[in-house]
Amino acid sequence: MRFGRLPQPWILGFWAVSFFALPSPVRSDTAPKAEWSAEQVKVKLLEWQQSIRSIYVEYQSAPGTFDNLPDYPRGTYVHRILAMKYPFAYYLMGAHGYDGLDWKDDPLLKRCYLPGHGTSGYAEHALNRAYFQTSIRPDAELPDTLPNEFVQLATGLWPLKRPPPRFERRPIVLREVATCPEYKVVRPQQELVNGHWCHVLEYPGYERLWIDTTRGFILLARETVAGAHQALMQRMELGEHRELEPGLWLPTRIRNIQYDSLAETPEGRSRKLTDSLTEILEVKVNQVEDEMFEFRPPPGALRFAASRSEFPVQTQPGGLDHLDNLVHWIQKYHPRRPPPPPSSSQYLMGLPALAVILCCEGWRRWRRRLASRSLGN
Repeated sequence: MRFGRLPQPWILGFWAVSFFALPSPVRSDTAPKAEWSAEQVKVKLLEWQQSIRSIYVEYQSAPGTFDNLPDYPRGTYVHRILAMKYPFAYYLMGAHGYDGLDWKDDPLLKRCYLPGHGTSGYAEHALNRAYFQTSIRPDAELPDTLPNEFVQLATGLWPLKRPPPRFERRPIVLREVATCPEYKVVRPQQELVNGHWCHVLEYPGYERLWIDTTRGFILLARETVAGAHQALMQRMELGEHRELEPGLWLPTRIRNIQYDSLAETPEGRSRKLTDSLTEILEVKVNQVEDEMFEFRPPPGALRFAASRSEFPVQTQPGGLDHLDNLVHWIQKYHPRRPPPPPSSSQYLMGLPALAVILCCEGWRRWRRRLASRSLGN
């Protein structure tokens, strides 16, 4: 089941904006010593993750997400809604917008539903009132591009029993981080991130995580290294946290920095490829209803099977209102305009044609008078 072919900048979170940048970690000779061991940090991290049974996140990238791609208008942004609920339910909506198009009216808006019960999953194409239905076990891993969803990778949140997404078979979600023996180093001193002292948990040669132990062991930053030079590949910073429930803090902004880790020189490897920001518009924890994950085909909907050899089937009667919706969309974004008044040059261009018409009419009348005189004689 393909939710949508998303460009690489979306998968990596390439959302360019710089003036909202969150500060990088600061090390100090006066920094407090680490108070927790690696195992203690992991135990508390797992407790925090296990307290989350469902989550709803609506977020938007800064305008200009795809300015480096020719197929998108300048100022294009991404708007998404992600919802997950224990044990298996999953929902994702994705759309684009820009100054000339509201994301709600995106003709390519798509939704994915994994209800969490039964063996069916659905991918809906809203414009066509069409959907694909496929078979997927409740405990199966997410199909197609869904494991690359940005917020679930950046925050590490994963309340599901489905197999979590991984990067090169290594943990990404915090539930797995908390149980992975390779995360075994806490630096002797705390480090400052966005004004908060953090314990630094490490998977040597792969990842570093900055954990704020004073606000429920929340993640404030993470760095991934790769390649023969162990160069910094990506850094994500999570900021402006809100306490949604007692002791449960979640971020409302995510900064994502990509480095040229494959460059030949140290200077090249320190070069930023992107420095971008994502704004979380709404987030809810442990308040997501089951109806969020139930797909209900709209009137006139067509069902496409996974096999291309099968014809689509209309599963719901009606659908005439769909034509009205399309007409309204066309009138909104491509309104009919009255033709402009003709210019003086257009009048002049019509004079030769008018002369020909007058000559033909005069010749016709002359022949008629000549014929009349012949009959009179």
